[in-house]
Amino acid sequence: TPPFPTTQNGPSASSARADPLSLIVMKNAMYLILFALFALPSLAKAGETPETILIRQMLSNDISGYRRGNAELALGGYGEHFVSYLGHQNGDPRAWTIRHESRDALAGQMAADIQASRYEVTRTVPHILVRATHAIATSIDSGQVVDRKSGAATPVHTQRLWTFRKTENDWHATAVVEDLGDTL
Repeated sequence: TPPFPTTQNGPSASSARADPLSLIVMKNAMYLILFALFALPSLAKAGETPETILIRQMLSNDISGYRRGNAELALGGYGEHFVSYLGHQNGDPRAWTIRHESRDALAGQMAADIQASRYEVTRTVPHILVRATHAIATSIDSGQVVDRKSGAATPVHTQRLWTFRKTENDWHATAVVEDLGDTL
């Protein structure tokens, strides 16, 4: 049997005579559905993509390297021409100073920090924006850093702005601004 009621001349007489109000409701419902399908996805934040997942993984490896005392793991996601800035609680780049001019300078400081301190820090990544081969991300690190000799703990709450560049299939940090304060 056919899926819709029919007569020899086409649809049944009851379905051919639809109420004008129901036609208006169906038409408006159709417009609402089309609006939801085409307009709302552009207004909503994009979900996780393979690119954002890779960037989150790099940031996770960085903080895991500090927690595990493994500088090699932490440095794995930093680009060759990486630069680190101190923000001095200021969102204005004119107030920033260069902390590490290269990946090698960061590696030396990181090795000394990991040897002297134990990191009990977690990282939250509230925002990542990817455009083709470039990206920015924000992170918030909180917890404490414990001096290995004295056992003294120093509380940590640091907000960072990261920039990334994709080379082949890997994302590498090209710069980070630390100590931006509440400007994120």
